[in-house]
Amino acid sequence: MKTALGVIVSLLLSSFVSAQSDTSNSRYALTFGISDNFTLSKFHMDIALKKMLENSNQLRFFISPSIDTYNSSVEDSVLVSENDLKGFVLGVGTDYIWQLIKKGDLIMYGGSGLMFSFTSYSNESSFSNNKNEEDRTGFTAGLRGILGTEWFIRKNISVHAEYLMYLSYSWNKNERKLTANGQQLPMVKEKSNALSMTTLVLFGLSVYF
Repeated sequence: MKTALGVIVSLLLSSFVSAQSDTSNSRYALTFGISDNFTLSKFHMDIALKKMLENSNQLRFFISPSIDTYNSSVEDSVLVSENDLKGFVLGVGTDYIWQLIKKGDLIMYGGSGLMFSFTSYSNESSFSNNKNEEDRTGFTAGLRGILGTEWFIRKNISVHAEYLMYLSYSWNKNERKLTANGQQLPMVKEKSNALSMTTLVLFGLSVYF
């Protein structure tokens, strides 16, 4: 983690030092994005490498780690209730980005891409003498559409906001263990699949080199 942070800081510092550079001569960009639902318990980030094409369009390769945690405990004279959830999603994919409008330091762009992700969630909850342990794993594949705005605050540093729309197919496996009054019940196994459409807003920063 410290090494990754050091690389990011070094890139930013070198970008400010070389502020006279022009993005027309840049061949690549390193991009970092965080979604609008960022909280201490829910974290979603995009890390991407963009390759500049001769027609001012871009090819982008990204990795998207997402972490979701939740813990609660309630205790009084009548009952004791606890809930502990941990979730992890890792997505990878590629986008083709094309420039729609350019005016000064402001660019509006659109794009489309392919994505694939792996999901792992575990949830343990208890209520008095009852306990529920649930584990879920899944895979998702699909298409995504992109509409964004990029503003160059320096010649080789920009900030951006993107609206992402996902059309995806997911497959999930769920295993649930129930314990009632100290006695473990038979494990419940479920499989499901679904076609869904979701949206996400992402804010980020790009460093061109």
